[in-house]
Formats: sequence, C-alpha cells, structure tokens
Amino acid sequence: KHKDTTNRLACVIAQKEIVGRMMKDISLEHTAVVAEKQRLINSSHREQKKLSAENDSLRHELEQCKREIGDLKEASASEILNYQAALADAEESLENASAKYKKEIEQERTNRV
Repeated sequence: KHKDTTNRLACVIAQKEIVGRMMKDISLEHTAVVAEKQRLINSSHREQKKLSAENDSLRHELEQCKREIGDLKEASASEILNYQAALADAEESLENASAKYKKEIEQERTNRV
C-alpha cells in the first residue's frame, strides 16, 4: 500500500512537472503571439499612415490638375473669342477689299465707254 501511494505520488509529481513545462511552453507561445500581434498592428499603422500620406498627395495633385484644366478651358475660350474676332475682322476686310475692287472695275468700265 505504501509503495502504491509512493508510485501514485511520483506519478502526480511527474504529471505536475509535465504540466508545468506545458504551461511554460504555452506562456512562451502566448508571449510570441502577443509580440507578433503587436508587430502586425504597428506595421499596419505604419502602412496606413503611408497610404494616407499618398492619398493626400494624390488628392492634392488631382485638385491641381482640376485647376489647370479650368485654366486651360478659360484660355481656350479666350483664344476662341480672339480667333472669332480675328476671323470677323478678316471677313470685313475681305468684303471691303471686294467692294473696293468691284468699284474700281466699274470705274474702269465707265471710263472705257
């Protein structure tokens, strides 16, 4: 009976040691998992800041492009108006020259007769 109790006690002590080692292993794994989780969180925050900065930069470029497009539209509209005015002036000059030329031809005909 004493030997049986001693064997049981030795078995319990061995199991306690095994459980102790398992708990230590689990604790080390838990610490590693927590550290990896924190590393991933930090990495995610860094990436998020980087993407946010890129997004802000792209938004700024987009706004600048929109302003440039607006400026180009205004310049184009202004150029179109200038071309239209120049065309109207050219048409008027052409009509005046044509009328003058017709008068000169009429005058020559009148002078011949």
